[in-house]
Amino acid sequence: MKLKPSAACCLIVAVLAARDLPAENLPRAEDDLFAGNDVLDVTVTAPFMRMSKERDKQSEFPGTLVYQDDSGEEITLATVVQVRGNNRLRRDVCRFPPIRLIFGDDAENTLFQNQRKLKVVTQCNHHSNDFKNYLLKEYLAYRFFNEITDRSYRVRLANITYQREKGKPITRFGFFIESKRNLAARLGTKRLSTKEISRTALDQGHLNQVSLFQLMIGNVDWAATQGGNDECCHNTKLFEQKVDDEEELQRGRKAHLKGMPLKKADFDTYGYSEDCERC
Repeated sequence: MKLKPSAACCLIVAVLAARDLPAENLPRAEDDLFAGNDVLDVTVTAPFMRMSKERDKQSEFPGTLVYQDDSGEEITLATVVQVRGNNRLRRDVCRFPPIRLIFGDDAENTLFQNQRKLKVVTQCNHHSNDFKNYLLKEYLAYRFFNEITDRSYRVRLANITYQREKGKPITRFGFFIESKRNLAARLGTKRLSTKEISRTALDQGHLNQVSLFQLMIGNVDWAATQGGNDECCHNTKLFEQKVDDEEELQRGRKAHLKGMPLKKADFDTYGYSEDCERC
């Protein structure tokens, strides 16, 4: 496979710092959406044509998500829909940008309970079979890393039907990504905001795991210690393990442990897919 720095893929993994937490002791958050791996069938209705034209991440649009529960009953949930992303938000990169779904109280006691803001990875170009393959490769990269470690973002593949303002609905593969909030709850961590971090503050075994996995899939567009727009790191988010003992936490900080960071690295749009002249 020939790799080229203009593709369409984004992935997230995790790295723990300084003091390891055995996987069997990790706290679990109830999250039915990511408990299974069967392909979901969902319909999302929103003004996608307007959203794709404006591409304003701050704008919110009313929408609905419809799916069938295990009994076959059709469930309709009210949502707020937003476009999201950075590189993929550009028109010359993605004709159809990725989206975010925001759920309300009616999601309780449904498959989407405990989901507040849920990222959806969409097919970048609805009219190209290559982009379907890019999306499936991206999904599989997440799933591969799930097999390696629980300290990774869970995903759920779906057949998503997009109902637009006018015209026929479009059905394409997409997938949901576990939120940072739910990942933190599942692993017993919290977000860590910092401009940069010492490499020694990261769990070396887990960092090696992530680095080798990035190498395996051919992704070079990430950094573990610095970079990024507003906070560390480039295509990476930091989390820290919760410490109940304040004295222990302060000792950790003085030792440059930063309270046990957990790293989330995006396998971003560069260096993972095959030839792509105009993604």
